[in-house]
Amino acid sequence: MRCVGHVAVLAATFLAADADAAFVGAPQIRWASSQPRDPGAHAAGRCTSARSSPGLRAAAMSLFPKGSGVSGAVSIEKGKITVELPSILDNADPFVLDTMTARVPTKIIGRTVEYNEGKLPREELDRIAAIGDEMRADGKLSAIASGPNKDVFNAALAPYLARGDTWSKLPWYLGETYVYHRLLDAVGYFEGGAPGAGFDVFAAEKEEALQQALPLAAARAAACKAAVGEWCAARFRGMLHMALWGNQGDSSLFTVSDLSGKGEGADASRLLVDDTSDIWNHLATRPGGEVHFFNDNSGMELISDLALARFLLSTPAVGRVTLHLKPYPFFVSDATKNDFRRTVDVLAASSDPNQRGAPPSRRSAHSSSSAVALLPSRRS
Repeated sequence: MRCVGHVAVLAATFLAADADAAFVGAPQIRWASSQPRDPGAHAAGRCTSARSSPGLRAAAMSLFPKGSGVSGAVSIEKGKITVELPSILDNADPFVLDTMTARVPTKIIGRTVEYNEGKLPREELDRIAAIGDEMRADGKLSAIASGPNKDVFNAALAPYLARGDTWSKLPWYLGETYVYHRLLDAVGYFEGGAPGAGFDVFAAEKEEALQQALPLAAARAAACKAAVGEWCAARFRGMLHMALWGNQGDSSLFTVSDLSGKGEGADASRLLVDDTSDIWNHLATRPGGEVHFFNDNSGMELISDLALARFLLSTPAVGRVTLHLKPYPFFVSDATKNDFRRTVDVLAASSDPNQRGAPPSRRSAHSSSSAVALLPSRRS
């Protein structure tokens, strides 16, 4: 999740220095140097002050995994952000090599076939599996066949297609997005009348992740219940931190079982950068405004986002929260509008009253295919 409000970008970014810490976005972001700190206040803490301590800043951070040998960094000094553009990542990088020859073709595509046995015809499953075989064999590239963005991606692929290149010749980001476009092609997602038209091949995996997230969701729902209506820095900090730790719920990096221990209190000391104060000060001085969430993952992350939205809408600081979801399933755990509906339904059916009350109850009638506008409850 990313947060923006009143036009200004308000992203609270938590980054950490090893593979067991929270990452924001892709590529993975790792800090080159800084000192960890405990964020202090938690969502369960009481409102004790209207002030929030300044966020910790770091002078520079590396954009890529330690030891990759790839350049690229961001430096922050006196509020000014400077970006050193990275070199193009390819299979010379160990992380990329593992992603494109093992993690994606064997782990992700392999389990996608398994999750959809009996849900898709054998022909579609075989086409999915064939993409993994093609990647491992470093097969020849082919154009994207369908989708609203096919012309844009085919233009990016054009030099490689013209040379008759294979998978290993693609830069990492183009290569990884190419995989997921090919998966949509394989099932005929954009082809009306096809067996896989509109079918989310990751839906079963996301459902499993959602169900396994519910025990941890109970703690988040309880924190939300305790915080509702209390607009102060301590409550805000706790709810925001809780939501952003939910970003580890990324099924392309962690399996469902891996996620069970993520985002608990022991992770608090791993936070290296905290812009909470900037966000708090912005919202506190502009009451009643609109906040936009750019949602990333379903499951634990989406639950955490909904709890944060519920809290914000219960306060005088925020009058509307708009969730910007993915227009169609792409990366494994991407949160779509269907995932939003399913998550709300599961929470609403819970025997835990805190979970039933975690999602905001009112929605605007005006929404797009990938956005949902949430409104304050008539009685919070």
